[in-house]
Amino acid sequence: MMSFEICRCCLRDNSTCTYSIFVPISESDGNNNNNSCRNIFNGNENLRAALLTCAPTLHVERDDGLPDVICEQCLWRLRDALEFRRHCEESERELLRRYADTERAIEDALQLINVLDDKQHPISADLVKFHYSPRAQRAGHVG
Repeated sequence: MMSFEICRCCLRDNSTCTYSIFVPISESDGNNNNNSCRNIFNGNENLRAALLTCAPTLHVERDDGLPDVICEQCLWRLRDALEFRRHCEESERELLRRYADTERAIEDALQLINVLDDKQHPISADLVKFHYSPRAQRAGHVG
């Protein structure tokens, strides 16, 4: 029979501090009641959800016949993986915001350049007509 005190993630057996995968972390205080093992995650989150966030191909179900605990070291590694994922997602949102701000600034600058250019060099309808007329082209006035 399989020991259910084996860590589901790293297979470490008889770890000094294990956490149930299926109960909220605030209720799963580790088998030695060590506060350093608790409060690593948001207390309402369960480890199953956290595991599936980091490794969505896992099949973690209650009463699946496999151990339902992870050790303290894997708990910390899971927390680090979740923090890394959140940090990457926050960075992406910030970069997209900055990119959008830069795009808007470039568009505004180009629009201002066009407005200023139009004010400095107003184009009359006659000039446009002359400039593009076939007669002006034949006379060599248009390049």
